[in-house]
Amino acid sequence: MEDELCDAWGKWKGKIAPRPDMTDTQVVYDRECDFISYGDSYPIANEGCTYLYALVETEDEYNLVRVRYVGQAVSPSKRLNEHIKRPGSIDRVKWIGQLLQKDRYPQMAIFQTGVALSMANSLEKAAIYAFQSCETRWDDRLNGFPPLDDALLNVDK
Repeated sequence: MEDELCDAWGKWKGKIAPRPDMTDTQVVYDRECDFISYGDSYPIANEGCTYLYALVETEDEYNLVRVRYVGQAVSPSKRLNEHIKRPGSIDRVKWIGQLLQKDRYPQMAIFQTGVALSMANSLEKAAIYAFQSCETRWDDRLNGFPPLDDALLNVDK
C-alpha cells in the first residue's frame, strides 16, 4: 500500500515521495513532545538549527489531538503568535477564527528539535506527508474519513 502511495505521489508531483517514516507522528498524538500555548515562551533554536512543529487543536474530553498544520520555526513562541495574528490562507483563518470564537487557541506541538537548516525543508515535507496520512484515517466520531482537504491546512488555496 505504501509503495502504491509513493508511486502515485511521484506521478502527481513528478518527484520522489517524502518518506513518512522519517517523522515520529505518535509523539504528537500521545502528547509526548513539548506543547506550547499562546503566550508561552520557548527557547530559540541553536544557530544553524530549527524546530519542526505541528499546529494542533486538542480536545481534553476525548484526549484527542488533531494536527492541522506542519511547519518549521527558529523561534516557536514568535511563530505561534504570528499564526494566531496572521493565519495566512483562508482555511487557516476560518479554523483559527472558529477556535477563537470558542475562546480557544491552537497549540504548537514541537516534535523535532535541533533540525539542521540544510535538512529542514525535506524533513518538513516528509512530516506533512506523514501527518496527512494520519489525519485522513478512519474517524469513529465521523463514522468515516475526514475530507482530504480538511486534513492539513498547509496548502494555500
